[in-house]
Amino acid sequence: MSDSPRPHNGHGPNDPTEPTDLPPLDRIEFSIPDFPTLSQDKPVIRAVPHHDELNPRGTVITCEECKAGRDWLLLSIRRHVFVRCRCGHEWLEDDLTVEYFEQHYSTPTAAWDDFETAMASTGYDGSWAGMYLN
Repeated sequence: MSDSPRPHNGHGPNDPTEPTDLPPLDRIEFSIPDFPTLSQDKPVIRAVPHHDELNPRGTVITCEECKAGRDWLLLSIRRHVFVRCRCGHEWLEDDLTVEYFEQHYSTPTAAWDDFETAMASTGYDGSWAGMYLN
């Protein structure tokens, strides 16, 4: 039995109809349609609004700066999830996993050239501090 997750469709690994020149799966570059190009010097930041309370530890998360308890922007950067408040305060929330983020994320609806423009466009740059928009 092969360790490869590729299905053999009932054929063995030495079957002449099976391609032999495929690279190992860990070396294949996958592309996601309609997703910004990845770059080492400028990581892709995925964001999703979360208008309800967050309580991954069983207690409601509140912003340390303004004490808001809902209307967050969740930011996924590499393998970390950050929470950003309307007041502009942002922090790494270790109790929120990338898997939790993925449950709320869908396809990209907008892209910005820089972080500051993205935060201003979504209302999480501090301009709407103290307000709930939902």
